[in-house]
Amino acid sequence: MAKKNKMKPRELREAQKKARQLKAAEIKNDAVPAIAAMPAAEAAAPAVEKKKSSVKAAGMKSILVSENKMYITSFGKGNSAVLEYEVDNNDYNKTQLSSEDNSNIELCDVDEVNITFSSKHGFESGVEINTSNPTHRSGESSPVRGDMLGLKSELEKRFFGKTFDDNIHIQLIYNILDIEKILAVYVTNIVYALNNMLGEGGDESHDDFMGYLSAKNTYDVFTDPDESDLSKNIKGNIKKSLSKFNDLLKTKRLGYFGLEEPKTKDKRVSEAYKKRVYHMLAIVGQIRQSVFHDKSNELDEYLYSFIDIIDSEYRDTLDYLVDERFDSINKGFVQGNKVNISLLIDMMKGYEADDIIRLYYDFIVLKSQKNLGFSIKKLREKMLDEYGFRFKDKQYDSVRSKMYKLMDFLLFCNYYRNDIAAGEALVRKLRFSMTDDEKEGIYADEAEKLWGKFRNDFENIADHMNGDVIKELGKADMDFDEKILDSEKKNASDLLYFSKMIYMLTYFLDGKEINDLLTTLISKFDNIKEFLKIMKSSAVDVECELTAGYKLFNDSQRITNELFIVKNIASMRKPAASAKLTMFRDALTILGIDDKITDDRISEILKLKEKGKGIHGQIGRASCRERVSVQV
Repeated sequence: MAKKNKMKPRELREAQKKARQLKAAEIKNDAVPAIAAMPAAEAAAPAVEKKKSSVKAAGMKSILVSENKMYITSFGKGNSAVLEYEVDNNDYNKTQLSSEDNSNIELCDVDEVNITFSSKHGFESGVEINTSNPTHRSGESSPVRGDMLGLKSELEKRFFGKTFDDNIHIQLIYNILDIEKILAVYVTNIVYALNNMLGEGGDESHDDFMGYLSAKNTYDVFTDPDESDLSKNIKGNIKKSLSKFNDLLKTKRLGYFGLEEPKTKDKRVSEAYKKRVYHMLAIVGQIRQSVFHDKSNELDEYLYSFIDIIDSEYRDTLDYLVDERFDSINKGFVQGNKVNISLLIDMMKGYEADDIIRLYYDFIVLKSQKNLGFSIKKLREKMLDEYGFRFKDKQYDSVRSKMYKLMDFLLFCNYYRNDIAAGEALVRKLRFSMTDDEKEGIYADEAEKLWGKFRNDFENIADHMNGDVIKELGKADMDFDEKILDSEKKNASDLLYFSKMIYMLTYFLDGKEINDLLTTLISKFDNIKEFLKIMKSSAVDVECELTAGYKLFNDSQRITNELFIVKNIASMRKPAASAKLTMFRDALTILGIDDKITDDRISEILKLKEKGKGIHGQIGRASCRERVSVQV
């Protein structure tokens, strides 16, 4: 079979560039150059599927309508919106709002039907792009369209206390509603799993165990309702929930989520654990009630306000969970990363050792590099694939993870952190790309540039990647202030309680669920932040006073930043060792195997893992959801 003529990466990128030029010529209605005039390699370039609309690729973010004005925005840094133009809907006169330095698009023409603009920085700058005028329709007195559900006015009253003749408020509102829909899915799964953990056969009352839990009562009231002034009926419901709660603790199944009851005779420690678990379950129950029932007029029960109003003992538990996580991360951080830090101190001569430790902590724990708008990892991979053949050698297999981590840190710290403009330019190029292939080409071009800057540093890292050097670096004394990370921890853990509550939810989710939940929430809060910014701008200046139950969204910028931290510190917890026996028995039940096997026999089987003879922890690798999705 004849060998296919595979194009080199550079040839492929040139071919794709030529394809973009041809596409631009088509958009501009110019004559298309003859393919016969193209080099053979370019003519053979594979066709790529269009992934993004030309309007978005050219940089237009949105067209907002307010009364008799249109406001056209472009993509700024990250997800930010740049107000570019104001257009009068009566005569279509335009006023540029952006400065020359910040402007990303040029508005060419506006008429009743179409809006024509061009990109200033990408998508073949100067090519005219057409999009529809959103005010073009007949038979309606207002230029503003209603929402598909026909609830625009009612929703505006609920969220802002009045109605508006614009499409800005309703878009913000639907982003908030999306948050509730997102949380409803994950909370439902959590509630289902927790209810199933009771496993009481024909007794269906446990199915709604979580349905009766809320954050209205303190732990003392929950454990001894007779001492409260609640009604007889409510006291009876609380006693039922307490019974189910104690049953759940006895099952040891909370260990699935890493919530292991401390092995101690100290009743105070044991009671503190039960109190925290109660708070966690009660908050989950409260969230469930908030997203499934309209509680917008009851601030102590509403999703976005209840956590700041209920008894402070609930917030104490959230503080404990977040602080515990950071204590776990910080404990031994320097010692655990001694080799990498020692090497970085040796290489980064312009930095103080304490500063390097703080920067590396930020890189490893807070992961600021994840918020750049592009992938440091992908850039490093492109560099090594194209130029770094040495680093692929088998001799680095045992240290590859360490080596790559150091390379990524140097790229972030010594370049993109210091040269913000370079990072923004790369983000802009990626945003203007139309396909995944184009993005790959942009990464390849950037990698080529970076290789010239960092080749020597990468070679230096590789030179230190051997056993003897690593052993010596591991012995090095780390002369640093023991409290060097205290301020980093304080800044990172000083989160709003809504953000801490979201972190608490991750206790009951697996790794993929955590990532999906946080990524989606970040996107929604980021969108809300941008809408509020536009509404408050001097050019648009529309009322944006949220009603009492939604005041949280005034802090959308802060919450966006905090959820990035939550996303970076949250991780699926290993099942507690004490839950192992229960997990194995549950697995037998799910598989339909006779569950009369004794606990001693199960323990005997589990010990085989230590000898490497039998079961190798397959159960431990299953997700929490899989373990409890079948009623046990």
